[in-house]
Amino acid sequence: MRVIGRVRELWRYPVKSMGGERLQAAMLTARGIPGDRGWALRDEKSGEVRGAKKLPALMCCAAGYVEEPSGSAIPPARMMLPDGASVLTTDPAANDLLSKLLGRTVTIWPQQPAERRDFYRRFPDNPDFNVELREIMGRLPDEPLLIFRKFRPRSSSLPRRSAPSSTPSRCIC
Repeated sequence: MRVIGRVRELWRYPVKSMGGERLQAAMLTARGIPGDRGWALRDEKSGEVRGAKKLPALMCCAAGYVEEPSGSAIPPARMMLPDGASVLTTDPAANDLLSKLLGRTVTIWPQQPAERRDFYRRFPDNPDFNVELREIMGRLPDEPLLIFRKFRPRSSSLPRRSAPSSTPSRCIC
């Protein structure tokens, strides 16, 4: 058998966009390493889950599980904040500490089932959504955004991609 590479380190990130924990070994499932990004922050103003792109101070934090995740159960993680404080993801004070650090109201949530589309959905009427789309598309504030739902395939012979059943079937752009 030909060796094409070697794994030098394994890392798991208990909280989305925070530093993680180095693992000596890990079980690999169809959904990846159990507990990876088992927790995330939700920006309560926008109503959306946010990461370091919108909340860069998260990269100054780190997290590690207090017990090993098993199956779909997400145990509490200990978060280490830049000032040296630490708090569990399940501690009622965690939301206030993280909100103070990030300068906006956030709540910490364990991973939700894929069926909870309302939890993961992006909101086009959120002002941040349009700003983010403009950045992605390279549009200036006075330029119109593309409306993707107006585009139709020119030929029925084009291959169609099927989406997993947990993804919305329509574009929200």
